[in-house]
Amino acid sequence: MSKIERRNKAADFETGSRIFRGKDAAPRIVAVVPLCGNVSSAAVVRSLLRSLDVEVEVPEYGICTTWVERFKQKIQWIVLRREMLAVPYGCKLADFVDPFGESLIRSIEAQGMSNTHTLVQPVESAKARPDVKKSLHSYVSRFLPATLKVHGTESSQEAPNLARSLCSSTLKGVHWRDDRSYLVAEVVRFEDEMLVVGGVDRGKGLKADRLVHIQGFRDFQIHESLPRNMATAKQNRSSLAREASERRP
Repeated sequence: MSKIERRNKAADFETGSRIFRGKDAAPRIVAVVPLCGNVSSAAVVRSLLRSLDVEVEVPEYGICTTWVERFKQKIQWIVLRREMLAVPYGCKLADFVDPFGESLIRSIEAQGMSNTHTLVQPVESAKARPDVKKSLHSYVSRFLPATLKVHGTESSQEAPNLARSLCSSTLKGVHWRDDRSYLVAEVVRFEDEMLVVGGVDRGKGLKADRLVHIQGFRDFQIHESLPRNMATAKQNRSSLAREASERRP
């Protein structure tokens, strides 16, 4: 590799990691996939956050964003239901996925995976835990050879270590996704008969003169694209204007 190529590669790495730094940093997106019937995605997220002394309300399914003070990092959890269509849609956007079952692993693998971590919820028998983890590691390694460990959410040491990895590891990304502009919708509302979608733009830069596709619907023309602080200010002005008009006799 030439000196110029090394310099360009270092610049690309710096650009990719810079979006996760600072006050208005983008969150790391973590999809939590329950691939067994007796597994709760929400319980896994609560267990990880509890180990970091973070107390927030985690929905049984949906999106939840948390600030991890220990690692100065924002994490956006996509808590998924055990459904064949919901899981691939959620994992399209994720930087991390926790795979566990054959049919869903294959469907996620077919569309491309970013970083992955495997977790197991508490096993009642303490004696059986090592054997269960060993068996699960052997199974998952068939699909994901890079899997080094099966993490246990009941461990006071493993849970913070896993959270540290989620907050600090370098993302390998998904090529077809990163070559496009995409976002996870954090805010969806109608304003003056127009649909407003808010979130962190990821991948290639979003161009206002292009069409945008909303999953499950169709392509739409973009009216305008605003930075988050400008969009918030505009929303506040609209709210004040409506309140003023309602107060007029």
